[in-house]
Amino acid sequence: MKQKSSLFAKELLDEKFSEPLKNGQIDWQVVILDSPESSPLVDQFHPQSEQFVIGLRGDGVLTQWKILQPSLDLIEHKMDFQKWLKAEIKSFLNTV
Repeated sequence: MKQKSSLFAKELLDEKFSEPLKNGQIDWQVVILDSPESSPLVDQFHPQSEQFVIGLRGDGVLTQWKILQPSLDLIEHKMDFQKWLKAEIKSFLNTV
């Protein structure tokens, strides 16, 4: 299930947010809970289940962020999931 939603999210970001990805406004990373390179984010956010974090980086660290937790129903439906994620990303970018 996590792989599915990560693929849906990556597809949406590549398609709808390619410029913010290129210019560093959005950073996309897959966090693997037991991976050493993911430990700073795991330590910061203490994820208990699947979640996404959108944030702004300053000096290599997240300075502002919002934790997004999709429902299981959303994760199973690509179009609904991508619509939800797109709205959440746009909302975040409009508030910072």
